[in-house]
Amino acid sequence: MKIWYGHAYYDLQPDEAWVIRTKVPKHRFWNFQLDNWWMESLDYAHSKIWINGTQAKYEPDGSVVVVCAARDPGFGNWLDIAEHPRGTALWRWVEGEETPTPEYEIIKLPPL
Repeated sequence: MKIWYGHAYYDLQPDEAWVIRTKVPKHRFWNFQLDNWWMESLDYAHSKIWINGTQAKYEPDGSVVVVCAARDPGFGNWLDIAEHPRGTALWRWVEGEETPTPEYEIIKLPPL
């Protein structure tokens, strides 16, 4: 398969984080980005709203954890929801040997 797109919708409370975990296949390129309701990229000039395979910190087993929240929870690859508690997201695998489906959960952030 040349390219696979996975789209998602999120709706977070101020004290919640969207945690996405996935196996990473052999691939040419992957990226994940946060978007608004119309699937337009959030403000990447002022907020870290995207990540790709070159930037990511990987888990010891080679998987990756992406954490989307209003503040950094201190683990995984944090992306800032940029004052958009509701929105969409896109995960893209380019020339992946397989197309794993990312798993997710919503967690409570620890108090400040």
